[in-house]
Amino acid sequence: MKNLFLIITCLVSTNVHAQSFEFGDKITIDLAPNVTLIDAQFSNGNVVAVGFERKGKDINGYIALFDLDGKELNSFSIPNKDVNSQFVKIIDSDRGYYFLENNSIGKSSIVRLLHYSHDLTKLTEWVLTEKQYNLGQDLCFLDAENLLVALWDGANALQSHPVICKLNLRTGKIGHVALDDKNINAVRLIEPDDNWNQEQKDSFNKLAEYEKVKVVKQVNRLIVSENDIYVLGSENSDNISDYWICKLDRQLNILWEEVLDEGSTFGADWLLDGFGNNKGVSLLGYRYFKGKNGYDFNYLSITPEGELKLNKNFDFGNHEIVSGMLNFNSLILQFGTEIKTLSLDHRGELKKQMLLLLIDNDGNILDKKLKEFQDLDKVIKGMAIDASNFLLLGQETLHNKRTHFFQKGIVYSKANRP
Repeated sequence: MKNLFLIITCLVSTNVHAQSFEFGDKITIDLAPNVTLIDAQFSNGNVVAVGFERKGKDINGYIALFDLDGKELNSFSIPNKDVNSQFVKIIDSDRGYYFLENNSIGKSSIVRLLHYSHDLTKLTEWVLTEKQYNLGQDLCFLDAENLLVALWDGANALQSHPVICKLNLRTGKIGHVALDDKNINAVRLIEPDDNWNQEQKDSFNKLAEYEKVKVVKQVNRLIVSENDIYVLGSENSDNISDYWICKLDRQLNILWEEVLDEGSTFGADWLLDGFGNNKGVSLLGYRYFKGKNGYDFNYLSITPEGELKLNKNFDFGNHEIVSGMLNFNSLILQFGTEIKTLSLDHRGELKKQMLLLLIDNDGNILDKKLKEFQDLDKVIKGMAIDASNFLLLGQETLHNKRTHFFQKGIVYSKANRP
């Protein structure tokens, strides 16, 4: 009987850690309070992060390099006279880093891609758009020579639609493909008369009166998987926002697109992250369910033909806002924030906690943990350090001062259980 008890105890102890995760150290990053980080990438044993720095009335693009203990190894902002700039995405390669930068110049805008070496020496830059498109959203490698950049034509509300930019790194050739123009509803312009001068016409074209745009699409993520490209985002129709996914071939031809409105009853759905394989694409977003508890984590699986195979909703009784997910072989770590609707933090705002879920490919919850913070703002980015360790970049406000932090953790699978 004693031996049987020992065997059962060992089995229980093993299964507790078989597929689970644990939080590690939380490390505060010593950055100036006027710096806001937007994206980060683990590279060569360190973390490179990008965002912007406010200096008086100016907003400058900002780059920083940290070790895994939060020690700053290098940092600098890039002043650009009369231009407000911010880096929004970063991608790493053997050639160095590529930074996606949005620039605002008066009434116009420019999207640039900057190439830096791993020691953060600037090598070259490309202007992807001028005036026509005003927001760079995401970037990824199509292959060794070509980068894809997702843009959103948000400067002109009359033609708001996603655009994919293809940049050949060897030749510098840039091409643009507008997605789904056929579904953009025509609107009626109130034209200025011929007596208006050019400045007035330009101002009018920027702020024209128009009938309500019925369909607006926005890109959040690009995913390249073997022979296919998936574009993830949202479609807003009559102020109701639903998931939108579009599949392209390597020549950027649209193979199919789907609007996924499964289960949502209110206009606030965002498709944020995903990864693909030969079985299709796994997606992560959040939905708003009116009359329930508000926002929920949402995990979906789509076949290569565009069929919705799996739709799992995770409702834990509060607002749950997802930030992203990491793929650890057959285990998926989702991360974000839980907003307590009946609890306030030290600032008098709704209290937020860090929320992490570990699920399998079928959406079954294997582990769930909350981590308390005094005044959490958001979880910015998750990074896989190796096959089991992860690092989360977050932002919190302490004593009215914005700070950033690293939150370490480890995922236990059957292979690495203690």
